[in-house]
Parts: sequence; structure tokens; C-alpha cells
Amino acid sequence: AKSIIFEAGALGIAANAPNPDESKQMGAWWVSTEATTEFANLIGDAPSNPNAVSDNQAVKSLIDMLSADGYTLYQRYWEASPVPIVEGAVDYLAQFMLNPGDLMSVLESIQQLADQTWAEREGQ
Repeated sequence: AKSIIFEAGALGIAANAPNPDESKQMGAWWVSTEATTEFANLIGDAPSNPNAVSDNQAVKSLIDMLSADGYTLYQRYWEASPVPIVEGAVDYLAQFMLNPGDLMSVLESIQQLADQTWAEREGQ
């Protein structure tokens, strides 16, 4: 099986936005095919909306290849994991970079953090 890791960003609207209805309308427009096509072509990037079309030949070729060859897309670790795990893991990995002989302790600490975070989320 072929796979590729991709990165995506979130679109959020503040809970206390001064104009929540207009903010939601803007958000809906922003992810529309029209807006996504325009923005992707403006910056030369891959569109986040699968119905949008890129004018960038390299992006078009990549999208065509991924679609035709049956790739499985995996969201990048940073976006796919809860914030406490990601931020904690980054701190522990920095510790490992400073002291490479401490690998197992670092890995065990990350695992404990993940176990604790997921257990807390199950209780919610």
C-alpha cells in the first residue's frame, strides 16, 4: 500500500466573535470550491477542497498521481494528536536531543503522557 503524510490547518471562529453569524458565513465561503481554488492558485499550493482545481502543473500532477495510484492519506502527527501529547512529546524529544543516551526514558515518558491524556479524554 502506498501512503503519504499531509498537513492541514484548522479554520476556527472565536466563541465570542462580535459577529458570529457573519463569521460562520465567511468560514463557509472560505472552504467553498470557489474560494479554495482562488486561494490555492494565488499561493501556488494544493487546494484543501477536493473539488477545487489548481493551475499549478506540479500540484495537478501530484493530485492526479495520488488519486490514480490509490494512495492512503495520513494527517501529519502534529494535527492528528491532542495538544498535550504533541507539546509534551516535543519537550521530551528536546530532552533526548540534549541527552541521546536517555532514549528509553524519553519514550516511556511520552507513552505515559499519551496513556494519561487518552484516559482523561475517555472520561469526558
